[in-house]
Amino acid sequence: MNEKGQAIIFMAFLVALISLAGIVGVSQYQSSNLNISAYEHESRTYYAASSLEVVAQAQLTTYLMTNPAMTQPEMAAYLCAHLPGSTPRGYTLLNINAACSDTSFISLVGQSPSSTIPNGPYQGMNSPTTTYNLTVKVQETITGDVASISSVITIGDIFPFEFFLFSDLGSGPGTGYVQMNPTTAYSINGRVHVNGDFCVGGQLTLGNVTASGYLMDLNDSRCLDSQATSSVPIATDGSFTVFQTLTTSNDSGCGPSCGGSGLGWVDYDRYTWHGNVQDNLNGVIPLKLPILVASTAQNGYDQNWVSTSNSGSSRVIVDPVVSGGGGGGGKGQYAQMADLIIIDGVWYVSQSHVPRPTPVPTPLPTAVPLPTFAQWPGVPIWSDHPGSATDQFGNKVGQDDIRAFWALTTRPWVGTPNGYSYYSYDPTNNTINQNPALAQSIISYGSIDRTTVPTLSWGPAGFFGWSSGSQSANDLCGGSFACTPATSLAGPTVTASGCGATLATCSAGTNPSNATYILNATRSGFVDVDIQAASQAPNQIPRSNILPVNFDMRAFYTALANTNQGELGSYFSSGRQFNNMIYISSNWPGSLTGFSPAGNALDHPYQGAQADAVQPQSWSPSGQSALPYPLCSTVPSGGNPNGKAGLAFDQVGATGWFKVPDCATYSTISSATPNPALDNAFPNSIRIINADTITTPLAFVSNLPIYLTGNFNTASYANYANASGTPWSSTMIGGDMISVLSTGWSDGGAAWGVAPSAGSRIAGDTTIDSAFVTGFMFSPTAPGLEGIPPLLENWSGHNLNYAGSIYLGYYTVYYATPPATSGAATYQPPTKNFNYETHFGYPINQPPGTSNYPVYSVSKWIGH
Repeated sequence: MNEKGQAIIFMAFLVALISLAGIVGVSQYQSSNLNISAYEHESRTYYAASSLEVVAQAQLTTYLMTNPAMTQPEMAAYLCAHLPGSTPRGYTLLNINAACSDTSFISLVGQSPSSTIPNGPYQGMNSPTTTYNLTVKVQETITGDVASISSVITIGDIFPFEFFLFSDLGSGPGTGYVQMNPTTAYSINGRVHVNGDFCVGGQLTLGNVTASGYLMDLNDSRCLDSQATSSVPIATDGSFTVFQTLTTSNDSGCGPSCGGSGLGWVDYDRYTWHGNVQDNLNGVIPLKLPILVASTAQNGYDQNWVSTSNSGSSRVIVDPVVSGGGGGGGKGQYAQMADLIIIDGVWYVSQSHVPRPTPVPTPLPTAVPLPTFAQWPGVPIWSDHPGSATDQFGNKVGQDDIRAFWALTTRPWVGTPNGYSYYSYDPTNNTINQNPALAQSIISYGSIDRTTVPTLSWGPAGFFGWSSGSQSANDLCGGSFACTPATSLAGPTVTASGCGATLATCSAGTNPSNATYILNATRSGFVDVDIQAASQAPNQIPRSNILPVNFDMRAFYTALANTNQGELGSYFSSGRQFNNMIYISSNWPGSLTGFSPAGNALDHPYQGAQADAVQPQSWSPSGQSALPYPLCSTVPSGGNPNGKAGLAFDQVGATGWFKVPDCATYSTISSATPNPALDNAFPNSIRIINADTITTPLAFVSNLPIYLTGNFNTASYANYANASGTPWSSTMIGGDMISVLSTGWSDGGAAWGVAPSAGSRIAGDTTIDSAFVTGFMFSPTAPGLEGIPPLLENWSGHNLNYAGSIYLGYYTVYYATPPATSGAATYQPPTKNFNYETHFGYPINQPPGTSNYPVYSVSKWIGH
């Protein structure tokens, strides 16, 4: 019954087509009816009812794609409007008509919050289900014979992370092509679904695969990177112990004798893999999330840097909300759903989920109305801009601007919050806050340093040298001084603890302060060797200079627990619970072009040569003197006394090296292209650090590339094979492309301007438990899906342990680099221990904000 049910809709369509052809033919020759037996009349009427039952199911499946929450009255109305027109000549549809006065032909049988899909390609997947009974009654016009067919249909919701690997780059045959061809063993004991064509080869082993295009052996000439020989074992049951190989002789479209069996593809596939392999020829249709998309998505790139459309993809999941209709809006878009939105160094709380600030109940001496803010991104609560600044939406969002706003409410700041970032500005002393009790903050920019004292962690570094890839001489003081480990940043003075060297004094006898170190770190970053190796033209090499926004997850949870007025936790106390969704982005001129009309975003300005004459000179030709844009302020004036541009940024006593930069010296981020005469030091990616312990469900999303550094959610990994095991936190990371940096990562091993060498980037064993939503840039000469996530280190002899689910939702907009093949200049592969996170197999365990796929299944046919 199960195998029959898996193919029942497809086979019924064939029956319907045959019967319809026969019915029409007979009705055209009325004289021949005298020679047709009563049994034949009854049979033809039965087939007419069967065909209309199948057509009704097809129409409901189509309707489900546009209305995933369709109700019984809505389904009845839809069939009344569409099904009568499909009735064959010579027959009358008795119980469904345009008037729709009686809707009992479709009736609710029951609902279950926790059930499984009974049949079809997704049989056995966990889902809340709603079951209906659908009856079609047909009468032959001449004889009056009546036949009715009833079916039990089940509508369920499955989720993208119920698959280990899901690709949504296309729809049907000839689109959304992806391939897997691992050179080392890669076993997927979890479901795989591809919206489009799927070619497989190499040392891949699969458990269950569905594709809305064709499933092909990589040696098939229809594959873009056809191999000389290839065969992939695919499990024939759920035990993942018995396999049958897929080859060119028995892949999709084989026949009339697949593998010499005498069977065509549909029958051979069904009886060989027992439902574990199904594609377009088996009736598999694209699974599309019911996401509300207002207009277009930015284009991505293919391997030849040719613009590739993201229309119809899932790009809206990670896109920001933009004017002009692009970027989507509503369900499925994390920029809309997140309680916390961070853009260009400004933190906003969502007005949709967090109550608006309440004005103080008594009139102020000078009546000042509360400023109003757009629905998106919301109300600002923090900014890395000292003093005053204006965001892309026209809001005043400097630290003093936000302080003044909240002073008008019942929740004024108490002092200057210091949990959000390292750039809490002390206007009295003209420096970044030097509070000795300051622990790690959440946001930093640029270079980070790695320490193992007292535990493995990363924090803002000083400035990495290029000749040796380590910190050394620095022109800030005319002498030399040793590195500052992350653990020393909490102290009032700079120490050399953990550096293995004695802190040298500057030639003037004054050591740089913590503020100087932290600001100096913002002027460098690291090299992405995949981008460096893939860039062809000399002017593309600087693309690989990554200037990241670093997000410290450990510090985030500390800040979330801090309910002091103005600190992060104060906005999610007193019943305003954080919804565990974070959206973070950074802009540069042209970064948001390509939404309407569809096109490509402008590449990020190349970092490493951005000048600012008021700052100390960098001590390397590859460096830059400018600080990143989120640290700029306006010039103080009579109309805007809160401006801090030109004031000291790191003054200790009478000494200071850095000045607060003037926002007017930077290109306007809302412009289409950078102004080459202005500064263009803009962060171009997001980096997650110190995320080994995740204590809540979490969705962390950006439209930019994300670099996940070190372990992530390790306590959950211990239970990945036990869906009822605890502790476990459901997490998802979504970005333009997600790359993994190991526990051994240090920016000093990948400094700007240094030729790529895996010898300077030695990985450490790394463990990750999370779902990924990521982009992809296909190249038939580079790894396929097995290259996700990209790796940038020498992993030889080290393990990458991953338990999760990978959702490939779009072509990358900003990363624009195919995953590199292994080699000394790029990386050496790890031992990959990749497993499906079985907790994700249950709807209740999905990460915050996860959308679902509505699916349609038929479990029973009854003829009358």
